[in-house]
Amino acid sequence: MLSAESRILTNPGGNGCLFKAMLHAGILADAKHREVESFFVMSTDNILTRVADPFLLGYCQTTHADVVVKLFEKTYATESCGLLLQRPVKVHID
Repeated sequence: MLSAESRILTNPGGNGCLFKAMLHAGILADAKHREVESFFVMSTDNILTRVADPFLLGYCQTTHADVVVKLFEKTYATESCGLLLQRPVKVHID
């Protein structure tokens, strides 16, 4: 994705800001115009992620899920990995 003809769109806010950045850059409007039905998002630092995992995508389609997240429980408290937290009102990604 480009922010200008010769500039790569970056997302310094991390994974949690991805869709907000896509909205402000006009990418979501363009995707809607092109009738894009879904996005597959993964962290670039997770080398074990199966890109376009057919099981995960099939699960999404079969259950008509708006969002699906694959995650794991930390092995130890100081393990360096992203967190998915549920707060009283809505889900946040930190």
